[in-house]
Amino acid sequence: MSPKTTIQNEEIRQKSKSNIMQAALQEFGSHGFESTSIAQIAKRAGVSKGLLYNYFDSKDQLLQAIIMQAIEESEQKLGSLISDDSGQTIENIIRWTFKEFRENTEYWRLYTELSFKLSKHTFMHDMALVKGKEFVDFLAMHLENLGFANAEQEARVFAAVMDGIAIHALTLGEDYPMDEMQEFLIKKYCKKS
Repeated sequence: MSPKTTIQNEEIRQKSKSNIMQAALQEFGSHGFESTSIAQIAKRAGVSKGLLYNYFDSKDQLLQAIIMQAIEESEQKLGSLISDDSGQTIENIIRWTFKEFRENTEYWRLYTELSFKLSKHTFMHDMALVKGKEFVDFLAMHLENLGFANAEQEARVFAAVMDGIAIHALTLGEDYPMDEMQEFLIKKYCKKS
């Protein structure tokens, strides 16, 4: 058996790192960040604690990697949702966000938990300030294009409504009327006023 190439070793390393991050997300989403131990994550990932520490110095660093990866993926996806038509852009964002709420429950559960504990996670606080402002500015521009008065305030209301929907959907699960709320928001925000 010949030794692995540098490329093969890097592929193995990236696969292991990704596997650990996915296991951590599942554990954090199921049990909460503070209640999850490195041992639980390693067990779910099928690796030793020592190997996990080869990739991440701490549980906090692992958390940051998960959040930053999610932000990166969201920003890439957002780029593909932009249309020349502001109403279509907002509709695309609403539909994608609701799809995310349905399909990535563990991430949204973790994100919501961390949102209520920003004083313990300064990187989350700092990131929320920057990314929140970027999103509100982006949304306000599109709402203004659609003729909404006070577009910046309306964008803040929209963001708060989406946060509230996420909390209700996580709390009520299948009992929350996701489809109806999605269509309500599309009707409210995606047409010229």
